[in-house]
Amino acid sequence: MRLHLGSLAPLGGGSAAWPLVIGISLLLQATLTAATAIYQDQAGLADWQQKHIGVPILTQISRQGENTHIVVATDKNVLAVLDPLTDHLVWRHVLDANDTIQTLAVVGPRVVTLTTRFVRAWDLHTAFMIWEHRIMPSAAPAVTGLAAFPDLQDPAIVVLDADRRVTRYRAVDGTAQWATEAEDADVDYTRVFAAEGNVFLLGNDRAALAPSRVRLATVHLATGLFSSLYDTAPAHTPHELALLAPAADSAWLAWLAPEGLVINRVGHPKLIRTFGTHDLGLSAEGLSGAVITTGDPSATTGFLLTGSRATHAVMVTFDTDGYPVATVSTVRDAIPNQLATVGAGARGEPLVATLDPGADVVVVRVHSLAQGDQQLAITLPYPATTVGPAISLDLVPGTDFFGTAVLVRFASGRLVLADAQTVRWAREEALAHVVDFTWLDLPDAHQWSEDRDELAESPAVTESSGPVTRYLRRCAVHLNQLRNLVSSAGHAILPFLRILAPATSTSTAGPVFGAQDGDAFGIRKLAVFLSAPGTLVALDTLHGSVAWVLYLPALDARLAGTKFTHLFTTRTAAARFPPIFSAVGRGDQNGVYVVRLDGLTGKVFTSDQFPEFLSVLSVPATHVYQLPFEEVIDRFHPLVFLYPDGETPARLRLLPNTPAVRKDIQRRAAHLTFLAGPMVPAALTSHTLDAGSTLGGYRPVVTDLASTVLPTLGLWKLPLATDERIVAVQPVSTNAAVASLGRVLGNRSVLYKYLNPGVVAVATMRSVTEQQTGEPTGILGLYLVDAVSGALLHRAIHHGIDFDPAHHPVHLVGCENWLVYQYWSSAGHGSASSPVAAASGYVTVALDLYTSSTPDTRGPASVFSSWQGLRPHVISQAFMLPEQVTALGVTTTRNGVAVREVIMALASGRIVGLPRVLLDPRRPLADPTEDQKLEGLMRYDPLLPNNPRWTLSHYHQVLGVQSLHSAPAKLESTSLVLAYGLDLFFTRVSPSGTFDRLSESFSKPMLLATLVALIASLFVAGPMVRRKALMEAWA
Repeated sequence: MRLHLGSLAPLGGGSAAWPLVIGISLLLQATLTAATAIYQDQAGLADWQQKHIGVPILTQISRQGENTHIVVATDKNVLAVLDPLTDHLVWRHVLDANDTIQTLAVVGPRVVTLTTRFVRAWDLHTAFMIWEHRIMPSAAPAVTGLAAFPDLQDPAIVVLDADRRVTRYRAVDGTAQWATEAEDADVDYTRVFAAEGNVFLLGNDRAALAPSRVRLATVHLATGLFSSLYDTAPAHTPHELALLAPAADSAWLAWLAPEGLVINRVGHPKLIRTFGTHDLGLSAEGLSGAVITTGDPSATTGFLLTGSRATHAVMVTFDTDGYPVATVSTVRDAIPNQLATVGAGARGEPLVATLDPGADVVVVRVHSLAQGDQQLAITLPYPATTVGPAISLDLVPGTDFFGTAVLVRFASGRLVLADAQTVRWAREEALAHVVDFTWLDLPDAHQWSEDRDELAESPAVTESSGPVTRYLRRCAVHLNQLRNLVSSAGHAILPFLRILAPATSTSTAGPVFGAQDGDAFGIRKLAVFLSAPGTLVALDTLHGSVAWVLYLPALDARLAGTKFTHLFTTRTAAARFPPIFSAVGRGDQNGVYVVRLDGLTGKVFTSDQFPEFLSVLSVPATHVYQLPFEEVIDRFHPLVFLYPDGETPARLRLLPNTPAVRKDIQRRAAHLTFLAGPMVPAALTSHTLDAGSTLGGYRPVVTDLASTVLPTLGLWKLPLATDERIVAVQPVSTNAAVASLGRVLGNRSVLYKYLNPGVVAVATMRSVTEQQTGEPTGILGLYLVDAVSGALLHRAIHHGIDFDPAHHPVHLVGCENWLVYQYWSSAGHGSASSPVAAASGYVTVALDLYTSSTPDTRGPASVFSSWQGLRPHVISQAFMLPEQVTALGVTTTRNGVAVREVIMALASGRIVGLPRVLLDPRRPLADPTEDQKLEGLMRYDPLLPNNPRWTLSHYHQVLGVQSLHSAPAKLESTSLVLAYGLDLFFTRVSPSGTFDRLSESFSKPMLLATLVALIASLFVAGPMVRRKALMEAWA
């Protein structure tokens, strides 16, 4: 924009300068607003990470002097140490999926873990592994138990493995001090614990007739001498017994019998006491279904009994002689089937925590039995619809009784640590179990204001509103817009103020999300995640802050046990219509449940067409699809559910199932094909439509608009071998924008792209036996199939593949006319013509699809049809990548003008954006010619380089990534990238550079100073111009 200041002179009047001043001010505001998109793409400003651990299944509280740590093992096989004061992860280790954590113990400054294959010791403070021993059971790949002796002068660890072998290790360095084997072969020992300075074993007597008997044995701690003791707890199994086992004191076993609560001192068959219903204050009905709780068996001092019909809980403690008593130990105000736990306070006094669920708040009451009726109430302000019911409860001791905190895990996956004063922290661990994800574009502010201020009114209000009312309403709308303008101008100045003090924090804390917080560049969106138990979490992509959370099973009792699998944006944001999500899952009774939600608020959605937020379809649906058109009432994209039927290949149910929707399907039936089979994105379950476990295409048949069930026509099936199974399915041509129909070569000719939106890549695996070695190996098959006609467009076979998809899965990603996939290859297999034929490692293959091998040839017809049988010209090349890929993705921009990057999530925790030019299969094997250089082709190198500048995650280590997603911003140069799995990571990238933004080196302070100087010069030169004009008039 050019400003001609000299043109002010002839205007003469002083007021004539104000339009230009206002224009410069508007330019200044526009420049300031654009600055939001300049500096936030730097590391640490535009990207954020959330580290997760999963849902804890084992918890140990470690107190070393004044320092307290929470040690957990989770369902994601993560060992982690949490800080009880903040949500900071002190450290974590992600163990191999085939080496699951069985139990753990804290022994001084060591954390000892027992997995299916190893016993390890970790440093509590530094996370370093101190020692490890491999355990190789001959039968089951499982280890049964671990006992710790932390109070010895030389702390020890005793391990019981599946081979009935008991081994003692030094906790300091892991030295094996002795090993012995249980002598009584008729007993299966499954539990080991420490008491009275010895090792005790619990097992089932296989020789006993029903009811079963629990056998108790001991192993001398110093010598490893095995001794069988006696039978206890008839008609029980070892895991049904509650245990108190402080290593240096007496241990006690407790179980429920018809006569009451029975407690036996371990090692003493005659020291048994029975507490009847009268002693416990329970009725016979209340004793039925009662639960015994011990908390941490090595740290607690009594048994807690809560009955199914009890009005209070009973705490059984021990007197000074170690005899169990139940006096003045009643925890009052308890409720039936109450979640409770027991633990030790700061001074070792017994504490009992009981949880009272509520509709809007959860109250945890901590009782100190040593101080009479003293209670501590801890309030958690979480509605049941947000977190669901509490699942587990643990006590975290403080410096005194009033500093006691509780660790609560909810069904939604939220992990909360709170004390009587505040909620210290909360973690959304449901984000470690994401099964589906979608983006939500924020609504346009202008349309949203019209929706809320003018258009969203009932017919009655429209009829009663007169001209004066509407005029006043229009004035109110304009005043509100003026207020928003002032607010937006204030927000626009903040980036310039940050120049003096640039932000360095990468915290995920952010402002609360609002309906009008969208930005002009489309960078701010909502990322909505769905977990399998039914937790929906919406994150603001600006900082990663939580916009809203909803636990679906808490909305309706019918959703209990539902496994949610899909999340659809059934309506995007528009005037008068907020965005709507639909979460789809399968219930226990073979039905399908669909929940509709407002995407901006997370509240349930109802309308005249859907008076309830929940729709239940009593059909055994196996696939769900979202149609590409909208119905006319609520502007929903209809959902289609496909399920097998004996008479036809499959049947369809619609939602909404109205005659108008069925008529739309009848009109578009020739253009609709539903892809069904294993591993397809639409699959609701692992079950397939036929025993062949193959892929097929189905077309709806609408002959009767009154019928609510639509038959289908089976178009094709993919012919596979009987032992060939599908391991991955990926559409090649996604809905991303395509900017060019061809590729311009160096000689100015064009190779036209094969842009068929129906191409699907299918990866299969089969096991064969090597003829030379006789060892089993795998064969990977890659098929390109036209989803409309079922035509096989291309087939590739790779030998020497790891047959286990869990360790070396096949990853696929495609866009426009190209496909990239990766697999593990063993040495000495493959085609002899391939440069990576003899390599062993991860192979990345790139495919390009063109309409013809001859440039400037588009095909025999001007209109493409899948039924023409036109096969593409496929060019492929293989590359070696020296690291395992856990997920593949591709960048997406608004119009497809910017070049694309292939995004790779690596097993090391890095996320890399690989330039597409490196994966170009047309790279020449020899030095490129002049035409090839003009095209941008480089000489082929089988090894893909490892350039640190391509690392999108910067210094972040993003673990367990399972999926990568990309979304376009309104800026053509910018693509938003989100990775999720165990961790979450968000960033934005510009593969072609920021050609539509000011560069980072642009001097914004200089521009600001220049504009201010220009405005000031107008006020200085104005009087001078007016004086000169006056003098010229008098001359």
